[in-house]
Amino acid sequence: MGKKNLLLLLVLLAAIAAFVGCAAEDGATTDGDTQGDGDAGDGDASDGDATDGDATDGDDTDGDGDGDGDDETEPGPCLTNDDCPPEYACNDMTLICELQNCDIADDCVELKGPGCWDCDEEDFLCYARSCKSNAECCTGTTCSGGACIPVIGDCNSVASVRINQPAGLISEGETAQLTASALNANGGVIDITVLAGCAFAWSSDAEGRVAVNASGVLTGGAEAGAAVITVTINSKTDARSYVNFPTVGAGNSRVVVFDDKTGALLDGTRVILNGTEAATVGGIADFAGVDCSAGDGCNLHVFNDGYTYVSAFGVKVNDILIPVSPNGDLMIATGVTGHQDPSPIPEVLQGDVRLGLSGFSIPGNLADLNFESILGEMIQTHVKLGTTLDEDVPLPGGLEGYLLDSPLKDGYQAAGLPGDATLWGLGGYADLNRLIEVVTGALGDEIDVGAILGAILPFFENFYHGLKPGFDLPPIAKVLDTEDINGNGETTDFVPDFAEFENIDQALQLTQQQNQAVDLQFGQTPTLGAGCADAVLTLMGTQQVGIGFIPLGISAALDKRDKDDTADCSVGANNDGKVLAKFAPQHSGVTGYPYYALSIALSLETLLGDVSLRAAASVDLSGVIAQSDASPTALTMPTFLGFMTDATYDSSLQKLTASAVSGVTFHRVVFSTKNDAASEQRYWHVYWPAGMAGFELSNLPQDIQPRDKDLSSASLAQAIKLRGVTYEELFAFDDKNINNMNDLLEAFSMHALGD
Repeated sequence: MGKKNLLLLLVLLAAIAAFVGCAAEDGATTDGDTQGDGDAGDGDASDGDATDGDATDGDDTDGDGDGDGDDETEPGPCLTNDDCPPEYACNDMTLICELQNCDIADDCVELKGPGCWDCDEEDFLCYARSCKSNAECCTGTTCSGGACIPVIGDCNSVASVRINQPAGLISEGETAQLTASALNANGGVIDITVLAGCAFAWSSDAEGRVAVNASGVLTGGAEAGAAVITVTINSKTDARSYVNFPTVGAGNSRVVVFDDKTGALLDGTRVILNGTEAATVGGIADFAGVDCSAGDGCNLHVFNDGYTYVSAFGVKVNDILIPVSPNGDLMIATGVTGHQDPSPIPEVLQGDVRLGLSGFSIPGNLADLNFESILGEMIQTHVKLGTTLDEDVPLPGGLEGYLLDSPLKDGYQAAGLPGDATLWGLGGYADLNRLIEVVTGALGDEIDVGAILGAILPFFENFYHGLKPGFDLPPIAKVLDTEDINGNGETTDFVPDFAEFENIDQALQLTQQQNQAVDLQFGQTPTLGAGCADAVLTLMGTQQVGIGFIPLGISAALDKRDKDDTADCSVGANNDGKVLAKFAPQHSGVTGYPYYALSIALSLETLLGDVSLRAAASVDLSGVIAQSDASPTALTMPTFLGFMTDATYDSSLQKLTASAVSGVTFHRVVFSTKNDAASEQRYWHVYWPAGMAGFELSNLPQDIQPRDKDLSSASLAQAIKLRGVTYEELFAFDDKNINNMNDLLEAFSMHALGD
């Protein structure tokens, strides 16, 4: 990597912002207090409105909860109380000097009106009470953006309702939990638990097939067939079809195959179970006299040319549920373009350089996460920095950057997948002189990545977060890349038609401070090459049911803090595995979902060695996931899994050999191949339990279209550990199987598979 390009990428956050945008390993505050003194000041400066999810309505723009954005005399901006005149203090939310106005919380009620207030004991200012759940708030308020804010509206605010899960399947005696979200006119989630007399009503049109209780729990009945499950609130309804299956008879086995996107049962799918083949009818393939629950279980293969192939060895249940994904359409893309709106960021935090990263929620399996899903596709961008740089450089589409109000990359192109989605963004300012000083100081004869990252991290602690839910992204045909806008040197490939993306202008407002922080405790990073993975990248976020993973904060920690440090396979400022990660609370209509900490160990040197990030699929990654129902303050992260670096596949013999990875629940290979004639990306997922050293696929029918011959198209060998679920249970007919992988994942690793 050339030094000019590294400098540019650092200044524009192309290589760093996606991973280190908002954390520090020590000295960071836990409550949004820029003084670093732990002074409470959490609060939702985004909207002050619990029910509208709309950060553009001007409700609580000053963080004081009164919605008028106009306090008493405001002498000027501040960072600490020392910046303010006598009898004034620095408001931790607005960073404006404010007249000290309280001694006790009751003073705040008198001054601000109804709400849930606390009087800060150090600066004697009123703040909306900080919170992590509704239980910490007063009557008539709700927890949003880390603060208790007044509930506005009633059940009449509900404009629509959505069942969060797709159509599905259930079997006799099994249960499944459905949930629903009430939405306002802007697509934001309304917390109905704080609205008097507002509740979901559930019903089934065939209780003998699928019953549903008042909490949305389904139970499979004795009668086979479909039932329509309906949820109702404020005369608004949504419905899903659930199909019930009878119990499988003893000594027999059944395989049910369905589309994991639509829930549709698939006819004509070829299923091979211990050498016996059957085609699905109504999604079902029955195998009389084959009992997979006995002995060593069964070897299963599922083939449908329009979907991902699935093979699983050692399956030990006789009622088997297999979700399959449609082949990827290489000619379809979708998304929006726009510019982040940084106006909510306090004036005192603004500077010469403004940087931002925007993207859509990430659906699908987190074990398949790739950097492009965070950064966006590469776009050739002409950048001029005085006499230092004047050339076209490929930069991630999700990035935008400005120098003294002049665009370096003007606006973002946020790409997603067709369907429901939520747009997120992180952005903020840095001082140009200090930024250049930091970067150029590390660009000697050798690029000291650790020193660069360590010096730049503090710039991003004050980045703000934005959310805009409620998108229904349409499929948009790709276009021929005649101008090589992706910078890969080719003009015969296809790229997203960004001109057809909806331009939402400045609809994505950066309204929310990263006023939450969590202490993450890591074990040693996994062995990689002659040493260990040298960096841990953490995405703090939430899993919005039915939508996908939404990043709320991005941070990084290094094994070597600078070139003189010694690698010891431990991250953290004190080599003790302790890392503080800052993040935004759920806000702006995205509330009530579990928090996720997704941490990925990798070689940052290897990643930065490829400016385009196009070879990121070949980078060894080891990820760990921790969950919390409320905004966490401390998490002990699971142990990183080792890499399947010795996994080899002989495509002529269709045989894989690999050493077992310690601590796994199972292993998986993802074969990936392009079918140019159909413009499709096609996959074959192969599962095998921890006790097996590999697998063979050579005994399959010869007319099966091969998907394992080309290993140059991002085929992966993965080790996966689940939380509280065995390999056998992974294929069972219940709600804890491979269709719910994100809820079960504890750790995973991936390694590019070679011959």
